[in-house]
Amino acid sequence: MKTDITADEDLALPALFHKSWDAHENQDSLTDAQIEEAVRCLQTCSRMVATLGLFSSNEQAEDIATADLKYLLVPFLLGDMLSRSRTQDLHERVGLLSDASQLLQGFMEQCKEYGLLGRDESAVLMEAQGQASLDPATRRAQKIARFRMEKAAKEKLDALRTQELRKKRLRELEAGEEGGLPGSDEDVERDVWLTQIQLSTLNAADALGSLKREIEMLGHAAALPEDERARPAEPPPAELMQQLHKAAAVLSTGRAEQMRVDVFRPSHNLPTVTLAQQAEREMAMAQRASEAQARAEAQRARGRAEDKDGDAETLRQRAWDDWKDDNPRGAGNSKLLPTA
Repeated sequence: MKTDITADEDLALPALFHKSWDAHENQDSLTDAQIEEAVRCLQTCSRMVATLGLFSSNEQAEDIATADLKYLLVPFLLGDMLSRSRTQDLHERVGLLSDASQLLQGFMEQCKEYGLLGRDESAVLMEAQGQASLDPATRRAQKIARFRMEKAAKEKLDALRTQELRKKRLRELEAGEEGGLPGSDEDVERDVWLTQIQLSTLNAADALGSLKREIEMLGHAAALPEDERARPAEPPPAELMQQLHKAAAVLSTGRAEQMRVDVFRPSHNLPTVTLAQQAEREMAMAQRASEAQARAEAQRARGRAEDKDGDAETLRQRAWDDWKDDNPRGAGNSKLLPTA
C-alpha cells in the first residue's frame, strides 16, 4: 500500500512542479492569492521531494536522474515566491524574508554539494552564513561577473529550448501524427535543467544581498513605536511654501517669455559680425603677420652680419697670433744679441 501512495505522489509531483514553475515564470502578473497558491504548491513539492528521497549527499550531479534534476530548483522557487509575498505587517514580512533567505541558502548549499555552485557564489553563501566577509570592491566585481554569466546562461537556455522544440517537431513528423512519440531528447533536457540551475544560483546570490538589506531596514522600522511609525509627515512651513510658490511663478513667467522669443528666432545661428567687419579683421591680421615676418627676416639678417664680422675678427686675431709666434719679442734688435 505504501508503494501505491509513493507512486501516486510521484505522479502528482511533476504536475505540481510544472504548475509552480508556470507561476514563477509569470510572477510579475500574479495576484496575492495566486502567489499564496504557488507557495502552497511549492511547499507540497518540497515535502514530496523529501519523502521520495530523490537526492542524497553521497551522490554526484551525474548520478541524479535527468527527470529529477528540476526538483533541485524547488527550494529556490519557494524562497523566491516567499520573498514576493505581500503583507502589511512588518514582523510578518521580516519572517517571510528570513524564511526566503534560509531557503535560498539551502538551495545554494545543496548545489555546492553536487558541484553545481560557482566559486563567487560560494563566497556569497559563506558571507550569508557568517563564515566570511567580502569588501565592497569584491562584491562589485562579483556582481558584474554574475551579470555577464546570467546573460550567457539565458542565451544558452534560449538556444537549447529552440533545439529541443525542433527535435520534438521532428519526432512528431517522423511519427506521422501530432503528439506522437512524446518527450524530449534526454541530453538536451539535462543540459536545459543544468543551465537553469546555474542561472538560479546566480539569481539566488544576488537575492541574498537584497534580502539581508531589506530585513535590516524592516527590523529598524519595526523597532520604532507604533505611534511614531503611523505619524504622518509634518507639512513644510508656510513661509517655505510661500517662497517656493514665488520661485515657481518667476520660473513660469521666464519660461513663457523665453518661448515667445523663441517663436520668432530663426532656425540657424545668426552671424555676430558683418562682412565688412570680418574683412577688416582679416586685413589687420594679414598686416600683423606681414610685419612680424619682416621683423623676423631683419633679425636673421643682423644675425648673419654679426656672424661674418665675428669670423673676420677671428681671422685677424689668429693671423696676429701666428705672426707673434714666428717673431718672438725682441727679435732683430742687434743691441740685445749676446756678446762673445
